[in-house]
Amino acid sequence: MQNFSVIFRTMAIGLIVLMISLTGADSYAQYTYTELLPQGWSWTYAHDINDNGEVTGYGGSPSGEMTFVYSSSSFTSLLPPGWISSYGLRINNSGQVVGYGRSATVDKGFIYENGSYIELLPPGLDWAWAIRNNEAGAVVGMGKDSFNNWIGFHYNNGTYAQILPPGWVQSAAYGINELGDISGWGSDSAGIWKGFILREGVYTELLPPGWSEAWAYGINDAGQVIGEGLNASGIWIGFLYDNGSYTDLQPSGWTNIVPEDINEAGTVTGYGNDGVSLKGFIYSEGIYSTVLPPSRMSAEVIGINSSGQVAGKAYNGRHLDLIAFIATPCELDPVRVSGITTTYYSTIQEAYNAASTGDTIQTQRRLFTENLYLNINKALTLQGGYNCEYTAVTGSTILSGVLSLQNGRLTAENIIIQ
Repeated sequence: MQNFSVIFRTMAIGLIVLMISLTGADSYAQYTYTELLPQGWSWTYAHDINDNGEVTGYGGSPSGEMTFVYSSSSFTSLLPPGWISSYGLRINNSGQVVGYGRSATVDKGFIYENGSYIELLPPGLDWAWAIRNNEAGAVVGMGKDSFNNWIGFHYNNGTYAQILPPGWVQSAAYGINELGDISGWGSDSAGIWKGFILREGVYTELLPPGWSEAWAYGINDAGQVIGEGLNASGIWIGFLYDNGSYTDLQPSGWTNIVPEDINEAGTVTGYGNDGVSLKGFIYSEGIYSTVLPPSRMSAEVIGINSSGQVAGKAYNGRHLDLIAFIATPCELDPVRVSGITTTYYSTIQEAYNAASTGDTIQTQRRLFTENLYLNINKALTLQGGYNCEYTAVTGSTILSGVLSLQNGRLTAENIIIQ
């Protein structure tokens, strides 16, 4: 990997070609970050974000651990009557929140909607957690029975249904999409832990080839499922299941991967250890991006909405200064030409073609996977590492592809070639 700040010059008949390949899957994602901490609270953990940008999670309030909802720059605290704690896990686009907490005697799930609470404890379970809901308000979760076995459940309009694949001993219902398909995990009679999909009364087992165990989590409307487990090499990584095929989820050099959410575009969020600390990642179409709020050593990305906003928690040291955050993708295009006028572009090549001698091309701190052909006789400056608003340089830009400098002059700053 080379970080260069040099001037390249060639004659019109000269040719310089740098072959650049992305060998590390870890790259930059460009976001604006918003930290979430209600007044008086000591710590927070964001667990989900809906398409309206509303967030739910939980944290340390002056009255104990409880759920928060962040909406339109304001916070609402949630605690079912008589409970001593609550942990919000999911919020749909109607603002319905599901989670779990501790009543006076037992852990229960809860639904919060329009100022009212519904407590969830399916018959036959000693305690239960509500994990996820869909837009219709159906809820899935899990709990333990008197034999200490995990048992999944589905709740809708006052009715409970047990979620347990035939012949299995344990289960947990963890995801539900808008079609009512349910994903989750459990163990069969041989004690093998597997994932599953329940669709129209039929269970499909999920276990990537060669893996010894797998745990399935979220499911989107396309039927894509994320999970984690032990692969054939005994390494704990993630997986993406899509119509009978599996894709390993493991940024290069990372370990202990935990996929957490998947949106309708198939973009996956999660976290893992990059060799230094836990960091969040986003996976989309074969590309991984790291998510880490400024001034934080570690982060875990949990939820994602349809706009690509993500929510999670970040901290320094050993979970000190734990704080929830939202990361919002940049609104401005990732490249701009700063000259007599300022014009924005989606690729560096487009900006180069449009620029005039003396102009400066500025790029956001992110990964560009493209071939860049510099074949026009003009002198330009290429500056990388800008934040979303182009007001400050916060790092470097990564370029992956072919860089061919055939003519003219280029001054490059804060550009990393991998």
